[in-house]
Amino acid sequence: VSGLSSWTTSDESIASSISQNSDLTDGSLDALLNNAGAGYSMPLMDLDIAEARKPFDLNVFSLIRVTHAFFPLLVKSTLGEMVVNNTACSSAAFCRGSNASKAAAASITEVLRLEFGPFCIEVINLMMGSV
Repeated sequence: VSGLSSWTTSDESIASSISQNSDLTDGSLDALLNNAGAGYSMPLMDLDIAEARKPFDLNVFSLIRVTHAFFPLLVKSTLGEMVVNNTACSSAAFCRGSNASKAAAASITEVLRLEFGPFCIEVINLMMGSV
C-alpha cells in the first residue's frame, strides 16, 4: 500500500500527486481518501465573510477539485475502487463556518455516491465524532 499527499487547494500539487500515482500504479487508483479540513470559530453575527469562505475552499471545493482530478484513475481500477470523504468530526457552537462547510461536504459526498454508482465506485461519508 502506498500513500500520497497533496495540498488540496493547489492544482499544481494535485497534478504532481496524479503523476506520482500514475508512476506507481500504471494509471489507476483503488481508493481516494479526502481528509483535508479547516475551521473558523465565530458566532454568525460576528464572523468575517472572507475568513468564513476559507473553510469552504478547503472543506468543500478542494474535495471536488481532488475527486475530479483523480476520477479518471478511479475508473481504471479493477479492484473495487472507493472514495472516502472525511466530512466531519463534530458540530460545535460558534463553529458556524466549519459546520456549514462540513454539511456542504456531506451533501456533495451523497451526490458523488449517486453519480459514481454506475461506475461501480463506492463513495463513503466518514463522520467521526468527538470523544
